[in-house]
Amino acid sequence: AALIGDEADDAAFAWELRDFRLGELALGAARFTDVAIDGYSEQDELSFAVQSEDLVGRAVRKADAPWRIDVQQLNLPAAADDGDPLDLELQDLLVHADLKLDRVMVGEEDYGSWQFGVRPNPRGVAFVDVVADVRGLRIESRAETAEAPEAGHFFWSKANETRFVGDVSAGNLQEVLPLWDFAGSVVSEKFRFNGDLRWPGSPVNFDLAHLTGHAELELKNGSFLDMAGGGTRIMSLLNFSTIVKRMSLDFSDVFGKGVSFDRVLANLTVDDGLAKFASPGKITGTGSTFLITGTVDLDQGDLNNELVATLPLLNSNLPWYAAFLAFSNPASAAGVWLGREVFKNQIKRLSSTKYRIGGTYHEPEVELVSIFDNDIDLVPEADAQGIAEGATATAEERRP
Repeated sequence: AALIGDEADDAAFAWELRDFRLGELALGAARFTDVAIDGYSEQDELSFAVQSEDLVGRAVRKADAPWRIDVQQLNLPAAADDGDPLDLELQDLLVHADLKLDRVMVGEEDYGSWQFGVRPNPRGVAFVDVVADVRGLRIESRAETAEAPEAGHFFWSKANETRFVGDVSAGNLQEVLPLWDFAGSVVSEKFRFNGDLRWPGSPVNFDLAHLTGHAELELKNGSFLDMAGGGTRIMSLLNFSTIVKRMSLDFSDVFGKGVSFDRVLANLTVDDGLAKFASPGKITGTGSTFLITGTVDLDQGDLNNELVATLPLLNSNLPWYAAFLAFSNPASAAGVWLGREVFKNQIKRLSSTKYRIGGTYHEPEVELVSIFDNDIDLVPEADAQGIAEGATATAEERRP
C-alpha cells in the first residue's frame, strides 16, 4: 500500500491510497474478504474505490453533500433459517448517501438493481426516492408529504419494522410470477399496485404472511389460466380459473380453458396477513362481471369469500336467457332489442348467480348460494360476526 500526502495552502491534508488491502471488511452481519481499496482526498472531495469478490464499487463525497455511492456488484449472505438478511445494527453504520446498485444478490436470490437515498434520523432510516427493478417488477416509492419525507418511501424504524409507501408495476404477470415462486397463472398486458404497507424487520424481509396496511391492485387485458396439474403457489385471486370451473353451473361455452378479463380491480386492507376487500373486488370482460368480497388469509391460505357472477347472454342455452325470452315473448328482432333495453336491469339480475368460496388457495371450495341474485356483502353473512370478534385474536395468534 502507498500513502502520499501534500500540504495545501489552506493546511488541508491531501492524500492518495493505492492498492490498500484488507483481509476482511465488516458491514453489520455482512463480511467481505480480500478487499482492495484505492482512494484519494483532493480539496473538498473524498473518493474510495472498493473491489472484492462480493463487493465492487466507488464512493465519492464533495464537501458536506451526501456520499454518492455507485456499486456494480453487491453479494450479501443469505440469512440463516429464513431470517432477516439485514441486521438492525446495520442502521448505526449508515450515513447520508445517494446509492446506485447495479446488481444485488442475497444468497442465491437476485434482488435486481436499485437507486435510492439513505437518510438516517433518530427514529430509524428513511430510504427515499427508491426506484428498483426486481424480477420483472418496477418498484417506486413516494413520500406522503414534502415536509416529512420520512413518513413515506421505505422507512426502517428503530423498532425493526419497515413501512413502504409507493407503487409496483409490471407487464405480463405470466412471466413475472414464476420469478417469485408462483405459478404463471395470469396473462396480463399491465399490472399496477399501490399501497401503504408495513412488515416486521428490514426492507428486504418482505413477508406476505405478516403484512399490515392497505393496497389497491389493478390488472388490464389478460386472462386467468387453467392451471390444472398444479404449480408452486397460487394466490387465491390468481387461481380464479379453478374457482370458475368449480361453480355448479356450466360456463364452459363462455370461458373455455381460462377466464379473460379487460380489467381487474381490488381494494384491500390487511391486518397481519389477513386481507379483506375494503370494497367489492371487480373482474370485468367479455360481457361478464364478477364481484368478490370477504377475506383471504395470506399466511394460512384460507378463503372466506362471497362471489357474484353476472354472465353475458350469449345464447339460448343459458337457462335464464330462455326464461326471460319466454317471459317477454318478443315477436321479432326489434322486440328482442326492445325487451333487452326495457328490462336490462332485470336481465342483469336474472343472469347473476351468488356463490360462497371457502377452502384454501390450492383447493378452493365453491358452493352455490342462489341464482337471480346480484346482491353482495363485504363479509359473507354467516361469518361476519365471527370475523368481527375474532380478527384481532387471529392476528395475534399468528404473530411470532
